[in-house]
Formats: sequence, C-alpha cells, structure tokens
Amino acid sequence: MTPARSGRWKASIFGTEDSIQPHISFVEGMPETSIPEIRLTRSMDGLTGTASFTFKEPISLPDNSAAAAVTGMMMSDDEGILQTIDIEAQFDENDCPVTITAKHVMNSPEDWDRFMRFMERYAKANDLSFQGPGVMNSN
Repeated sequence: MTPARSGRWKASIFGTEDSIQPHISFVEGMPETSIPEIRLTRSMDGLTGTASFTFKEPISLPDNSAAAAVTGMMMSDDEGILQTIDIEAQFDENDCPVTITAKHVMNSPEDWDRFMRFMERYAKANDLSFQGPGVMNSN
C-alpha cells in the first residue's frame, strides 16, 4: 500500500451528543479510558487504508494477567463494532502494560467511510479534533 496521506489524532475540545458513548476496548465490557495516538494512511487510489493506534499506559489492562483476556481491539459506537486482532502489548518489569499498539486495516472505501464515522463520534466524545489533510491535532 502506498500512503497518499497520513495523520494522527490528539486531544482537543468538543462535546458529545451520541446516544451510545463511542469507545475502544480490549476486553469486552471494559472501555479503555487512555486516549491513543492514531495515525492514518490511505492508498493513492483510495481503496485501502490503515489506522495505527498507540495507547501509552493503558488503563483497562492493570497487569499482564488481564492481557490474557484480550481478544482484539474493539471500536464500538451506534453502528456496531469494528474489530482488529492485530495488537501488541509491551509490559514493564512488574508486568504492567506500558504501551499497546494496534493496527486496523480497511480494505475498501466502505470500510474507510465506516471507520471515519466511528472516529468522528469517538473524537467528539473524547475531545479530539481533526486538522489538515489526514492530521488530527489539538485546538
């Protein structure tokens, strides 16, 4: 895949009006409250794309034993759940998670559009904003 553009999401100021709080989780029923850095890439032809997530000091996995319950990363909103199993976690010497990285691949323009609808809701619910072509920044 040849990236046509890239971007990332960072904290900013917005409110939320969605009926279901958009969230990301690694363990079902345990929303992750740590806000990730998200980088987006999309192919030149617009047919495929990738979202790369980096969570620093994730909250929902208090230790390595909780990581055993992880089946993937789930992105939930009013439309349903998007899921990826492409995740990795790094732990410190006390078996506490330091970072979690995840990659969500979009294989069609419809997948891209669905992901962007999720991100718009997630951004609004978590005080994020998007500025410039493919770049999410704080206001």
